[in-house]
Amino acid sequence: MIDLLELGKAALLTWTNGRLTREAFEQRQLKRFRSFAAYAMTHSPYYGRIMRKEGIDPSSCTPQQFPVLTKGDVLQNFDEIVTEREISIRGIEAFLARSHDPMERYLGRYTVLHTSGTSGQVGYFVFDPKAWARACAQIANTPSIGFLPRRKRLAFVGPTDGHYAGISMSSSVQLAPFNLLYTGRYFEINLPLAKVVEGLNAFQPDVLVSYGSVLESLAEKQMEGVLNIHPRMITNSAEPMPPSCREAIEKAFGPCLRNLYACSEHLCLGIREARFDSMRMIEDDLIFEFHDDHTLVTNLFNRVLPLIRYRMNDVLRPIESGLYGPYRAMTEAVGRVEQDAKFINRHGDIDRISQYLIIELMIPGVRRFQLRITGPASFTLAIVLDPWATEQDREGAITAATARLQGILAQKEMDNVVFTITPVADIPVDSHTQKFRLIVDETASST
Repeated sequence: MIDLLELGKAALLTWTNGRLTREAFEQRQLKRFRSFAAYAMTHSPYYGRIMRKEGIDPSSCTPQQFPVLTKGDVLQNFDEIVTEREISIRGIEAFLARSHDPMERYLGRYTVLHTSGTSGQVGYFVFDPKAWARACAQIANTPSIGFLPRRKRLAFVGPTDGHYAGISMSSSVQLAPFNLLYTGRYFEINLPLAKVVEGLNAFQPDVLVSYGSVLESLAEKQMEGVLNIHPRMITNSAEPMPPSCREAIEKAFGPCLRNLYACSEHLCLGIREARFDSMRMIEDDLIFEFHDDHTLVTNLFNRVLPLIRYRMNDVLRPIESGLYGPYRAMTEAVGRVEQDAKFINRHGDIDRISQYLIIELMIPGVRRFQLRITGPASFTLAIVLDPWATEQDREGAITAATARLQGILAQKEMDNVVFTITPVADIPVDSHTQKFRLIVDETASST
């Protein structure tokens, strides 16, 4: 069950914030930040140490007084950053290695998400019931899709067998009070597309949630007449939405596309509704700092894992707009979309493994990884282990990675594809672009 009191407080905060001037809104944000900083100083050994060392007074501080926090910093200092001593990174890794049900809670209480994003750098993010209610409230305030004499049907197409942001948020419709309004159905992204299409035709969703590239493929099937659904709202998440992709989706389904800018760390950061040409920034519980090549985000709603000035490599561009009251508008987020990994399957056909299955790989003891395509039916997975990893840890990581990859390939009917797992000291950025590439086609670079 969602924390109803916290859900109500979040709704009230949005309602009252929407009636403020920008100046009054920022003053309110600063007051809430100082309360948040005081809590972090008292309950997080990491922030307590930083604030005492730097002489940061929680009663008068600003976010800019704090050091930038990276995903690597969170991973390295996780046990000291969290404010609940029962939470530990080893405990979370053991939980994730065992649990593949996104509805199961760590220690019976905490929602855990994991991802590498497109950085290949593994990250773990934990939310207590209050923080998770705030996260759900971010996207609960959605435009109406009209009256229906039944619960609305929500379909999610993506990775479904683990603690990933997309399925965790989508499956929350099973929790009260959302289960009074919605019924959910979830389709594994690694299934053959024909099976997904068959399932969607049978379910007939009112709301369809997936990634832009997947939605574009479904739009093609809709135009071909193979898919025959009529969603009233389609939500894209986790990847940019280029105009050509939007055009294809709206041609097939009509002007019902909603673009959600979200991440595992902070959940929803911005929303572009179908009828608008800009994104509304979700600022009730988030403070943004804009830079030319990155964005810093301070999260005010998650007191279990305080993230102050957390660095994200996405570039956000605020723009002038009077559409959203005190909330700023921005152009749609500039991010990178990784290529899918294409291989010849056991039937002799070329098929692809979605980038999202690679992004969401969870291998205990592995801190970073990269998939390197070495042939039409072969690849290498390079992994960077924990710096404290023993030989036993190394063998355990290779065994876990092997089992996970074999499962993905078998489900995709690619059990003919061979692979090796290679521990490496580090994975460098691309020498030409100076950016990290999660999936590398070494056959292309060698020709």
